Amino acid sequence: MTAVNFSYVDSAIEHIEGGAPPAFWRHFHWGLYDDPANADDDPGRYFAAAEALTEHILTLGEVGDGRRVLDVGCGFGGTLDHVRRRNPGTRLAGVNIDERQVRHGR
Repeated sequence: MTAVNFSYVDSAIEHIEGGAPPAFWRHFHWGLYDDPANADDDPGRYFAAAEALTEHILTLGEVGDGRRVLDVGCGFGGTLDHVRRRNPGTRLAGVNIDERQVRHGR
């Protein structure tokens, strides 16, 4: 497999390996903000918005115990970990083009 390297992933891996809290790097997707007009660069606010978006999508997708979930583009596995904590009986799998993210996600 050809190695794929993205600068934003390089930066995230550097932060994680440097001791940054992994929670901030759980999700590499946009968030769902109560009031986007009040958006700022606060990491806690970003993390809460990313978690809110994940929860919203899981609710709409009717993800529940006993279901099977495939996360295509799983990144570091934050969404899969969210599902695992939310619905422990769910069977999960993730695929991603960046092997380093998958390694850290495991």
